[in-house]
Amino acid sequence: MLESEDELFDFRVALIENIQRKNLSDPELAAAIKEYDEMMRKLKGEKKPSDTLKKGSRLPQYSEREGWTQDKTAEELNISRQAVARAIQIATAIEEYPELAKEKKGEVILREYRIKKEKEAIQKEKLTERAKLEIRRGERTDLTSPKFSEVKINSDTIL
Repeated sequence: MLESEDELFDFRVALIENIQRKNLSDPELAAAIKEYDEMMRKLKGEKKPSDTLKKGSRLPQYSEREGWTQDKTAEELNISRQAVARAIQIATAIEEYPELAKEKKGEVILREYRIKKEKEAIQKEKLTERAKLEIRRGERTDLTSPKFSEVKINSDTIL
């Protein structure tokens, strides 16, 4: 993480130049945008849902005290709000599954991420069903024994 305003400025300028030149792969760009967004949230504070005022309020809807948002990241980097959200999704997917970094296209990374998450959900459901069956048979007393909650779910293997 960058510590000073000068470092932040330099990082922002370099990131904007790289976005404009398009010399970063989707994973590299996504990681940089997410890092910038997180850094700004750390420096400026994160906007809380209660900070946004309702329509019709006499007070301004946005203020400096509300904190940092993806909209502000988009504005600072001169990209769309959707591009920021997508970049953060891609970077988060790669953080959770580092092997996805080998893919160069963001849409491929997000598709593979969704597939892995779906496989995990299916496997977790099957493990839960198996545990329920074992409870009915008297082979276990509840879903947490023996150490059911600690079962490692491998997204590449479905029971």
